[in-house]
Amino acid sequence: MSTDMSKSGRKNINKANKVNKADNANKADNANESNIAHDANKAHDAFGANSMIAARGKALKAAALFMSVIMSVIVILTLLLAAAGCGSSSEQVGGNGQGPAGQNSSSGSVKSPAPQGTAGGTGGTGGTGATGATGAGTGTAEPTEPAGPTATPVPDYDPPVLIGVVNRQFYVGEGISYLSGVSAHDEIDGDVEITVDRSKVDPKKAGAYEVTYTATDRAGNSVSQTATITLSEVKVTEKQLDEAADRVLAEITTEDMSMTEKAWAIYKYVNTHVRYWDESDKNDWRAEAYRGITEGWGDCFTYFSVSQILLTKIGAEILPVERQGGVTHHYWHIINLGSGWYHFDACIHIPKFCSFMRTDAEFDEFAALQRPGYNYYTYDKEKYPAVSTTPFEWDRTMPESGDQ
Repeated sequence: MSTDMSKSGRKNINKANKVNKADNANKADNANESNIAHDANKAHDAFGANSMIAARGKALKAAALFMSVIMSVIVILTLLLAAAGCGSSSEQVGGNGQGPAGQNSSSGSVKSPAPQGTAGGTGGTGGTGATGATGAGTGTAEPTEPAGPTATPVPDYDPPVLIGVVNRQFYVGEGISYLSGVSAHDEIDGDVEITVDRSKVDPKKAGAYEVTYTATDRAGNSVSQTATITLSEVKVTEKQLDEAADRVLAEITTEDMSMTEKAWAIYKYVNTHVRYWDESDKNDWRAEAYRGITEGWGDCFTYFSVSQILLTKIGAEILPVERQGGVTHHYWHIINLGSGWYHFDACIHIPKFCSFMRTDAEFDEFAALQRPGYNYYTYDKEKYPAVSTTPFEWDRTMPESGDQ
């Protein structure tokens, strides 16, 4: 019986164990399901958080892109306003002189005027202005008119034209006006800067020196011409000649005279005061002018020199002219009294000819009366401004002792 009980007890125990195992298995399954559900919830929460982060990142990128576009627009507007606000200035290096003999000079590179930008731009709203050639600005941009159609560039194949590159005479130790009476003009660019190569000139030593004038337009077309600068030792000072010339003008002109009336008075004085004698120092116009005034004799260069100081004194625009070719030298001026360029030659002539304010045609007509090959009024016209073709109306009646 005890054995049956024992068997029965063991069976009960086994049943209990089986029940426990089943119960434990169920608990384990439940625990696993609970853990899986918990993990799934965590994963879902994590996915939601990541989605929110990604969305925020996209929004920030979009905002950054928008700000970048806005800043680019501001920069472009600022640069456009800066370009529109730029100005220009000009600078001239070089002195002014008296025809072939000037009184001023400059050190360093000799150049004629040329445009240079100077002004800074204006900033856009809330921004900073762009920097120009020498300045910068800040502030609120003014509204601008819309740009019109862009003009088609005009082809430029022709170089500028140099005027007034002629031989001149100056003095040792005094100023050299390389650019006096010299200009350059281009059909497209207008007035063009001129550079002068004076590297061969020794301003402390008398002699004849070659200088080169060059003008270049914006298209790169260039032209060069050479001239001879003669430096002479000072025999008559500028002060001596000025005093002598002032005495003459005080005698032959009055303050109420027009420029043309003064020039006519000068012509008559030189033509009748100086007696022709075939001798002069053609390397010293100042000495010849002084001798012509104080002694009253000399050749065509003396007439030329006296005319030069007196015309300069009244403020006339003058350029010296020298005969080209021919058997002898001859000198005169092209002058502008405000109505265009004309010839002025106070020297006496055979046959008599009043060469006051004459055109090329009038000079050519008189030159035709001279013997062949004399080249009386032949000159390089390309180096000078065009002489007016309109005859200058003036009563050229001269005293008996002068040309008519």
